[in-house]
Amino acid sequence: MICKDNLPLSCTEKEGFKKFLNTTVPLYKPPSRKMITLMIEQKYISLQAIIHRKLNNIGIIALTTDIATVMNSTRSFIVLTAHYIDDENATFESFCLGVKNLIPHHTAENICSDLTEMIDAWGIKKDNIISVTTDNGANIVAAVNLLLGNKGHVSCFAHNINLVVTKALGAVQDVVAIIEKVKRIVAYFKHSNTAQDDLRGEQRREGKKDGTFLYLKQEVPTRWNSTYYCLERFILLSGHIGKILLMTTHKKAPPMLTATELSIIEECLQLLAPFESATKTISGEKYLSGSLVIPLINCLNLSLQRIIVSHDLSQKLKEELSQQIERRLRPQEKNILLGVATMLDPRFKKIHFNSPLMVSNIINRLKTEVRENARRTEIEDRDTEPDNVGTATTSKDIWGIHEEAAASLWSASDIDNPGMIPSELKLYLEQPTIPRNSDPLRFWASNKNAYPGTAKVALKYLTTLGASVSSERVVSWLNYVCNDLRSRLTPEHTNQLVFLGALDNKYWQI
Repeated sequence: MICKDNLPLSCTEKEGFKKFLNTTVPLYKPPSRKMITLMIEQKYISLQAIIHRKLNNIGIIALTTDIATVMNSTRSFIVLTAHYIDDENATFESFCLGVKNLIPHHTAENICSDLTEMIDAWGIKKDNIISVTTDNGANIVAAVNLLLGNKGHVSCFAHNINLVVTKALGAVQDVVAIIEKVKRIVAYFKHSNTAQDDLRGEQRREGKKDGTFLYLKQEVPTRWNSTYYCLERFILLSGHIGKILLMTTHKKAPPMLTATELSIIEECLQLLAPFESATKTISGEKYLSGSLVIPLINCLNLSLQRIIVSHDLSQKLKEELSQQIERRLRPQEKNILLGVATMLDPRFKKIHFNSPLMVSNIINRLKTEVRENARRTEIEDRDTEPDNVGTATTSKDIWGIHEEAAASLWSASDIDNPGMIPSELKLYLEQPTIPRNSDPLRFWASNKNAYPGTAKVALKYLTTLGASVSSERVVSWLNYVCNDLRSRLTPEHTNQLVFLGALDNKYWQI
């Protein structure tokens, strides 16, 4: 209740809660605020130990991080989330590792020091970190490069999409002017009870009832796609809005958009719709996202080119969006982590790459890693072989002979020919892609015997996160935890409440 529903620590001392308990369980004595604080500390210690052990048994981990300022105390925190692939269940798992009060002066060195302290506290080895996904802040990017040695940073794709849309819209001043007119109308409705009543009245005449009425949405610069949602709702209600603004009771209302301006807004919505869809797609936590980035970039660009607009302003916005894609999204195709993840996603493979050189670099990297895995597997198998070689022939498992023959064939054909593409990797690349809605983790779980070396490499790179949305959600939760009713929380208790509140319910049952 305290951790999940975010009630204040003193809620058990409130008059209403006491009345509720006296009515339902009159013999129960609720714990005091101090006792609740102690219980939270104990719960944190026990659950933190469980997650700590789990993380220590994981080979490859991807991280996301972000910096947040708590509004009611002006403290700055760094948040950290961990993500990994559960090989046994073929699922993608995530944990919030908590928050830490930042060292003053948010330099790259200080941020790197804070990240290192958090990672060490959880027993995570730097060699096991495949990637750290962040926004484009210069200090946090530099901190990640210091942490991992310029090889593991991934730029948040959701942030970059937002930058593409924001910069493109800002470059077309006439479109900005139309959007400003929409925002003034929306603000008028938000501040006028009469206008809101009239809007409800118009919808009531259409047959809608209380609880189903639609209202205008305001644009919030810090929220992704808020401009799209603002314009979309405005167009949906534009018929009612036009009638209301013409009423004599709204003489001080801003003027309604012209038919031409409404048409331009509709075309702008067509252009922005693919970006809204891409943002929602990349923002999931329960499925792989690193392998989605390059396909989404290609699909975004092609979707934009296929949209036909008639107004000059819409055409100019389309051109600006295309330029921003080339400037802000295309460079992510050069990220080797995202490239390898895409190549090893059986839904995509080579389909969405525009650079043959990039494909060649990825395959060369895969050749090396798959071959190393094969050599390592051969050494491990040799070390675990029984001393009595003849037992394979006398054993009831006559297929042991086949396994030995297959292993020797693999060794001869791949390990001893470093210039060639390993046969299992070549076979995987030549196979057709699987349906887009299929689960790539299920594919690798069911085909790990057919592609043993490639499967291990795939599970390594597919862990990479394409967006830092997980950290963004923790930031939102952090500000929710540190509300005005909890203004005296210490950084330690803040970390405990954020960790416990974000932890999946299944761990609370342990």
